[in-house]
Amino acid sequence: MNKKYLIIGGIILILALGGYFLAKNINKAKNPCYFAFYYLEGCTHCQQVKDEKSLDKLKELGIDVQEIDVNKDPVKDKIQQSDGNIYTPTFVIGDKMYIGYKSYDELLSLLPAQCKNK
Repeated sequence: MNKKYLIIGGIILILALGGYFLAKNINKAKNPCYFAFYYLEGCTHCQQVKDEKSLDKLKELGIDVQEIDVNKDPVKDKIQQSDGNIYTPTFVIGDKMYIGYKSYDELLSLLPAQCKNK
């Protein structure tokens, strides 16, 4: 009977932790200022964004930029397209996804107004 309670307790703990992390990710997506840059090493357009210092300029404005290497972070459920492919660069701003190269000015124009005034 003790094993039964341990198993049930373990399942409850796993479900509670899973719910916590799920809620944490949902809150990020609901944050209109959430900014993620998904890139791939060797991607010329990704490197162009980095070389132009677009992300650094956004960080200087107080934007919390998450840089995510698609080879190191499991992103299949986050940015995989309906055709099964993952395209880079991909930008997620708030709950919207933008695929392909974007200049600093383009990225700035995609940010909601309340994010630019931090």
